[in-house]
Amino acid sequence: MQRTNMYFPQEMIHKLKAVAQKEDKSVTDLVRDFVEIGLEKKVKPGASVLLSMAKNAKKSGRKDLAGKHDHYLYGKGRI
Repeated sequence: MQRTNMYFPQEMIHKLKAVAQKEDKSVTDLVRDFVEIGLEKKVKPGASVLLSMAKNAKKSGRKDLAGKHDHYLYGKGRI
Protein backbone atom coordinates (compact mmCIF):
# COMPACT_ATOMS: atom_id res chain seq x y z
CA MET A 1 0.00 0.00 0.00
CA GLN A 2 1.01 3.56 -0.52
CA ARG A 3 0.54 6.26 2.07
CA THR A 4 -1.21 9.48 1.04
CA ASN A 5 -2.48 12.61 2.75
CA MET A 6 -5.95 13.97 2.16
CA TYR A 7 -7.83 16.96 3.52
CA PHE A 8 -11.46 16.75 4.64
CA PRO A 9 -13.80 19.35 6.13
CA GLN A 10 -14.04 19.07 9.92
CA GLU A 11 -17.72 18.06 9.79
CA MET A 12 -16.88 15.21 7.42
CA ILE A 13 -14.17 14.00 9.79
CA HIS A 14 -16.71 13.90 12.63
CA LYS A 15 -19.13 11.90 10.47
CA LEU A 16 -16.39 9.51 9.36
CA LYS A 17 -15.31 8.90 12.94
CA ALA A 18 -18.91 8.27 14.04
CA VAL A 19 -19.58 5.77 11.25
CA ALA A 20 -16.23 4.07 11.77
CA GLN A 21 -16.92 3.65 15.46
CA LYS A 22 -20.43 2.35 14.76
CA GLU A 23 -19.08 -0.21 12.28
CA ASP A 24 -16.08 -1.06 14.47
CA LYS A 25 -13.63 -0.05 11.74
CA SER A 26 -10.79 2.41 11.47
CA VAL A 27 -11.44 5.65 9.61
CA THR A 28 -8.79 4.53 7.11
CA ASP A 29 -10.63 1.27 6.37
CA LEU A 30 -13.92 3.13 6.06
CA VAL A 31 -12.48 5.66 3.60
CA ARG A 32 -10.90 2.81 1.61
CA ASP A 33 -14.31 1.10 1.44
CA PHE A 34 -15.99 4.30 0.26
CA VAL A 35 -13.34 4.91 -2.39
CA GLU A 36 -13.66 1.32 -3.64
CA ILE A 37 -17.44 1.68 -3.94
CA GLY A 38 -17.00 4.95 -5.82
CA LEU A 39 -14.45 3.44 -8.18
CA GLU A 40 -16.71 0.49 -8.95
CA LYS A 41 -19.39 2.96 -10.05
CA LYS A 42 -16.97 4.94 -12.24
CA VAL A 43 -15.06 2.11 -13.94
CA LYS A 44 -16.89 0.40 -16.79
CA PRO A 45 -17.93 -3.17 -15.84
CA GLY A 46 -15.91 -4.77 -18.63
CA ALA A 47 -12.83 -2.80 -17.68
CA SER A 48 -13.07 -3.80 -14.03
CA VAL A 49 -13.41 -7.44 -15.00
CA LEU A 50 -10.39 -7.18 -17.27
CA LEU A 51 -8.37 -5.39 -14.58
CA SER A 52 -9.34 -8.04 -12.06
CA MET A 53 -8.35 -10.79 -14.46
CA ALA A 54 -5.03 -9.11 -15.17
CA LYS A 55 -4.30 -8.87 -11.44
CA ASN A 56 -5.14 -12.54 -10.99
CA ALA A 57 -3.59 -13.82 -14.23
CA LYS A 58 -0.93 -15.83 -12.47
CA LYS A 59 -3.47 -17.35 -10.09
CA SER A 60 -5.92 -18.19 -12.87
CA GLY A 61 -3.38 -20.14 -14.89
CA ARG A 62 -4.73 -18.55 -18.09
CA LYS A 63 -1.99 -17.59 -20.48
CA ASP A 64 -4.23 -16.40 -23.30
CA LEU A 65 -5.84 -13.32 -21.72
CA ALA A 66 -4.44 -10.91 -24.30
CA GLY A 67 -5.71 -12.89 -27.27
CA LYS A 68 -9.02 -14.05 -25.84
CA HIS A 69 -10.04 -11.16 -23.59
CA ASP A 70 -13.35 -10.71 -25.46
CA HIS A 71 -14.17 -14.35 -24.78
CA TYR A 72 -13.50 -13.96 -21.07
CA LEU A 73 -15.34 -10.63 -20.85
CA TYR A 74 -18.38 -11.39 -22.98
CA GLY A 75 -18.67 -15.13 -23.16
CA LYS A 76 -18.55 -17.84 -25.78
CA GLY A 77 -18.88 -17.05 -29.43
CA ARG A 78 -16.76 -13.92 -29.29
CA ILE A 79 -13.41 -15.58 -29.96
